[in-house]
Amino acid sequence: MTIGELLKEYRITQGKNQKEFTDSGMIVSQSYYSKVEKNIHRITADSLIELLHYNNIPLDEFFGRINQNDKIQHQQVKDFNNMLVDAYYDSDVNKIKQIKELVIQSNLPDKDKKEELFWVDAWLEVLKGPKDTPNTELREKVKDKIFNLPNFNKSNVALFCNFMQFYDLDSNKIIGRRIVEQYINSKDITRGAS
Repeated sequence: MTIGELLKEYRITQGKNQKEFTDSGMIVSQSYYSKVEKNIHRITADSLIELLHYNNIPLDEFFGRINQNDKIQHQQVKDFNNMLVDAYYDSDVNKIKQIKELVIQSNLPDKDKKEELFWVDAWLEVLKGPKDTPNTELREKVKDKIFNLPNFNKSNVALFCNFMQFYDLDSNKIIGRRIVEQYINSKDITRGAS
């Protein structure tokens, strides 16, 4: 599947015309975009990313559909994340440690493996009790990663909610306001937030 074909699929799925999908031509002109969908023109990386963010299309999901190998790795990451969330809600520290071993033994690229191990440590950190010594450096990194997210799709909102205890009240308000502003004019946040 080409980038143009996939963009068209997302656009149609969202029930948008080309003008709506391109922010009334503010991201790329409608005529140029039309040729991107037909694979006549190429789109720049900056414009593509802007289109994906504007239409609440997760980058990893989009690019995972372009490259099948990436899709398999994306699914593996998604599976690890789902297992981590389940273990967190069960307050099962041992299960999270087992997931850490699975990540270490996985065939994920080093960059993805490092990212997953970061989040495993973050989940272990959030489960620490009041008598446990907090890893302030790790907590700051988690806060920075979430605070600097470019948009808040459903997964990112859940991520923020699970780690909001690391933030002070003002930071929670700022992020909460960003989430509300992102969806204030949306008719259906579940469609844009998936």
